[in-house]
Amino acid sequence: MKMSPPSARLRTVWVCLAGCLLWAGAVLAQDPDSLAREADADLRKAQSLFFNGKRDEAVAMLMEGYAQVEALRQADPSDSRLASLEGKVRKLKGDLEKRLGQTLDLESGARTEAGEAPAAARPLPAKPVAPPMAAPPAAVPSTSPAASSRLPYHAAQQMAEVDKQLQSLNGPYSRFEYYIERGDFDAVVQALDGVDRKLEELPGLIETARKLAAEKGVGSHPDFDAAVARLEQEKVRSADMRRQIAQQAEASAAAGDTVSADVEALATTFDRLRRTVFERAYGGPVYYNDLEPVQELLQAITDFETKDLAAVRRQLSEFAGRYGETREAIEEKMHALGYLGNRHPGSLCEDLAAGIENVEKTRKAMGADLLRRAREDLDSLSGAHDFFRMERRERAREYSRVAAQFDPASAEIRTFIEALPARFDEDDRAFAARLDAREWPGSISGKKAEEQAGLEFFRKDADWGARPEGQEPRLPVAVAITGDWNVQKRDLLNRPVMHGVPALVAVEVPEEKKQLNVLRVYSVTLRTAEGPDVPAAPPFREITVGDSYYIRPGEVK
Repeated sequence: MKMSPPSARLRTVWVCLAGCLLWAGAVLAQDPDSLAREADADLRKAQSLFFNGKRDEAVAMLMEGYAQVEALRQADPSDSRLASLEGKVRKLKGDLEKRLGQTLDLESGARTEAGEAPAAARPLPAKPVAPPMAAPPAAVPSTSPAASSRLPYHAAQQMAEVDKQLQSLNGPYSRFEYYIERGDFDAVVQALDGVDRKLEELPGLIETARKLAAEKGVGSHPDFDAAVARLEQEKVRSADMRRQIAQQAEASAAAGDTVSADVEALATTFDRLRRTVFERAYGGPVYYNDLEPVQELLQAITDFETKDLAAVRRQLSEFAGRYGETREAIEEKMHALGYLGNRHPGSLCEDLAAGIENVEKTRKAMGADLLRRAREDLDSLSGAHDFFRMERRERAREYSRVAAQFDPASAEIRTFIEALPARFDEDDRAFAARLDAREWPGSISGKKAEEQAGLEFFRKDADWGARPEGQEPRLPVAVAITGDWNVQKRDLLNRPVMHGVPALVAVEVPEEKKQLNVLRVYSVTLRTAEGPDVPAAPPFREITVGDSYYIRPGEVK
């Protein structure tokens, strides 16, 4: 084998040694390429979160990307990628500020809302604010050969790992602002637990570096002292943060108790009013066939307005003053204050305000609907059945009266009520003219027996002249046979089995005769019993009833 000259072998050793030292320096120095890649990845994640509406998460990720960009600037101020990355930071920061209505400080994570009073001036504790972050301790001086040629190679490698571990401690601190704003203090404590575990490992790493250096005859080195000092600073930093987080969590819990009490009070009010009035007074007319459910609704509305309305408006106003005037603002404030209840306070406020508004809408809607029905009754009097004409008049009067109770300010309802007496007088005259034109026809020729038998039937029938005591009396006055006998029923062989004869019966209802001076007239068919070979002759066993109307008593002879 051909051997290289000693000088050549020496040069090879020096080249290898120089390469190793340069590699060690590269390990210890920050890598601009890695920083640029991480910054770009963080900014892309932040942009994606922003587009998906996760703005708080986007802010936290933007801060991490910004920190990477700043680290790249420190590693290489002339890096050509800085301009592009800084442009992305500015663009996303501007977009977030526009959507949030806040100014973001990417250094501290602080947010400033336009026109918002300082937290100390508010009636309740403001949203949790991250305690001021102590600046991270100075980095361990570089252990590259350029900075310390006396530190042996393997010891330098070990100290590079120490430096890496110490630098990694800044990562959790950069996320604390996001966690605290969300009221997630447990996440901060868990992150600090991870920091403390690394701090527990670092003394062993430093000791290993010392032993490696000692093996090469190096007993002490400034890098060891700097690392130990940084370790102690990090321990103080972690302890301070734990103390501040505990204080913040305690204050937030106290604020959360107040918030929860306010929310539950609002929910209790809404749940009670929903049962008593909001489910009935939903903004439109309710279904009704008579005035009973209408009067119940009016009473519920009146009770609400006299007993609850002022207090509810005051409760809503105070709630809005503390937490915001829109659903979005309230929900954001609740989120910031760490409210963890199962209510939706923003929606509660909207529903309560809508319930109050619907009560007023229901008043007007019911007033209008009652007036509509009253007008329909009044306008249809001329075509109303004689027996129900007064009922329609009374219903028009009552419906319009209750309509005025629902909507006292309605000029249309007042005008309708004022016009009722004149309309009733007009109806009375028209009705009297119709009555005066009616005549009792009497029986047709040859039907005297049927007439007498018919009157006897009505006087003894339990639905007419012999009605039980307590029922409205109906006293048969006269019967008129108005036509000839006819077949009412036939059997399967088409043989007559029942006969009937058309008639009119005049009936006195004492109360109607007293008030209106009228008799009732019913158009009926007097019918025989049913059976084979039954004759077309009295006695009568049943009737069918057709038309009916009033007539003047003097016309019945």
